[in-house]
Amino acid sequence: MGAVKNIMIIMCLFAVANCASLDDRKVSEGTNMVGVTCDNKLATRSRAHGDWFKAKDTCCVQSIAVLADGTLLGVGEDKMLYTKKSPRVGEWEGPLENTCCIKDVAVMPDGSILATNRDEELLLKTDLESDWKKISANVRAVDVFSDGKILALTKDSNLKIRNGVKGNWRYFGGVGHDDVITDIAIQADDTVVGVGKRRTGLYFLNNNKEWDQIIENKDCIKSVVSTGVLTGRKADDQ
Repeated sequence: MGAVKNIMIIMCLFAVANCASLDDRKVSEGTNMVGVTCDNKLATRSRAHGDWFKAKDTCCVQSIAVLADGTLLGVGEDKMLYTKKSPRVGEWEGPLENTCCIKDVAVMPDGSILATNRDEELLLKTDLESDWKKISANVRAVDVFSDGKILALTKDSNLKIRNGVKGNWRYFGGVGHDDVITDIAIQADDTVVGVGKRRTGLYFLNNNKEWDQIIENKDCIKSVVSTGVLTGRKADDQ
């Protein structure tokens, strides 16, 4: 009986340890989106329907992008750029020289850096060491499609698109909801995600270029960057 009891105890301990490891994996599973909370910290999620998992010791940035090697590029509270190995690894390093003064940031396929400033101008750096160069106006937020097309959110919350740095802007859509979109991100499948001014959810742009699907946030999220494709959306099952 004693041997059986010991085996049962060992099985129970194994089960508890296994449950703990499952919880750990749930937090660290493949991240498909990184968000900036309203208190300027990082949070991650992999599924459309679920919770944000807050990352510890990640203060303080206002907007983020991802470099080709997976390094995070963040806009600090001083409006300068910082780098971090991943949401849960490493500390913010910086500020990087000659990167003031910006609000939003995105990365082109060739590694050049796009940013917006407080005057809502679109700026370009060919690399992290070069100077900012103004290339356009009336851009509140910016991101880039996989083919290099630049998508911009304008002052009046409409979307416009251009064929790279030297292209001409044309209207892209962005109507269909009573919330005001303040930030955008483009997923790996080129789905456009928007963050509303109410900070209560994520919006998805449909094939008619209208914001028509909302995923509610339990946490206050003000900016996002996609590192994959959020799973579990209605569109995934169709």
